[in-house]
Amino acid sequence: MSDKKFPFVSVVVCTFNRGDNINPSIESLLKQTYPKDRYEIIVVDDGSTDVTKKINPREGVKIIRHEINRGIPTARNTGLAAAKGEIVAYIDDDAIADPDWLKCLMEPFDDPKVTGSGGRTFAYKTDHLAERYQAAGESGNPAPLTFGKSKNPFWRFWAYIKSMFVPVGIATQPTEVQAIFGLNCAYRVSALRSAGGFDEKLFAEEDSELCVRLRNAGAHIMFEPSAIIHHRHRESVVQLIRQTYRRSQYTVYYYSKVKKFLPIFPLPLIYLVGAIYLLIVQPIVGILFIFISPLILYSWWSIRAVYKHDLEYMVYGYIQLALESAAILGMARGKLFGTEHRVV
Repeated sequence: MSDKKFPFVSVVVCTFNRGDNINPSIESLLKQTYPKDRYEIIVVDDGSTDVTKKINPREGVKIIRHEINRGIPTARNTGLAAAKGEIVAYIDDDAIADPDWLKCLMEPFDDPKVTGSGGRTFAYKTDHLAERYQAAGESGNPAPLTFGKSKNPFWRFWAYIKSMFVPVGIATQPTEVQAIFGLNCAYRVSALRSAGGFDEKLFAEEDSELCVRLRNAGAHIMFEPSAIIHHRHRESVVQLIRQTYRRSQYTVYYYSKVKKFLPIFPLPLIYLVGAIYLLIVQPIVGILFIFISPLILYSWWSIRAVYKHDLEYMVYGYIQLALESAAILGMARGKLFGTEHRVV
C-alpha cells in the first residue's frame, strides 16, 4: 500500500457443502503476499452435511460452524461478528485468490473516504459453454455507477444496455462503482456494523442491497481491477438459468426495500410478442424471427463475434434471452407467491 500501513484484515469465507472446493480456496488465502501477521482467515461453515464439516482448524484459520443452514447473508454476518480486523474481506468458497489479491484489495482504503473495495473476477476455467458465457459477460465484476443514478426503470435499462457494450471490467485504474459483490469484496468493519450488516431476509442480492444502504449514507465504493480472483462459474446453462430464476424471486423484496421499480427486461417480451404475431400471420417469417431475432436484439454479442472472430459469441445472445426470461419469471413468482428457495 502506498503509505506502507497494513490494516488488520479479517478474510471471511462462507461455505455450504463445498468440500471439493473449499481447501484450494483456503490454500490461496494462506499464500497471500499481505503480511501474515496482518490478516486472519475465518471460515463460516453454514450447516454443511458433506465433507466440508470435517475441515479442521489450522494455523491462521478459524472455523465457525452453524448447526443448520441459515443462508449466505447470515453466514456473512457471523463472519463479521467474529472479525477482529479493521477491514473485513469476503471471497467465495469456490474462488481462488491471486497471491496479491488481498494487498491490492486494500489499496483503495488508503483514502479514508472509501468504505468498500471490490476486485476483478475471472473464470477459473472455461471448459463449458456456460463458463465461457459468464466469463465473456464478466460475471462477478462490480455494477457500474450509472446503475444507481436514477430510480427510473427505463434509465436503468439504458444503463444495463450500455454496460453490455462498455463493461466496468475494462477499467485499468480504480473506479467508483455502484455495487460490489460478495465473492470478491472488502468493507470497513465499522461502517458495515453501523449499517447493520447484511439483510438476513435476502438470500440473493444481499450484497447489492447492502451497497445501496452504504451509498445512501455517503459511502464511496471502489472497483480495484488489480485485486484478482478466479471463480468457478456454473458449468451448465440449465444450472445458470435455474439459478437466475431462483435469485430473481428475491429481487422483488430487494427493490421494494430500496423503493425502486423492478428491473425491466423488454427484449424477451419483444421476442415473445413478435414470434407469436408472426407465427400467426406469416408462419415462415415467424420461424425465421425465432431463430434470427436474438442476434439483433442482443447485437452486442454479434458485434463481438465479428470483432473477436469467434462465432460462439453469437450463441450468447440466445443464452442471455433465456436468462432474462428466467429473471422475469422469477420476479413474477416472487411478486405473486413470495420466495420458495432458501439456498440459491
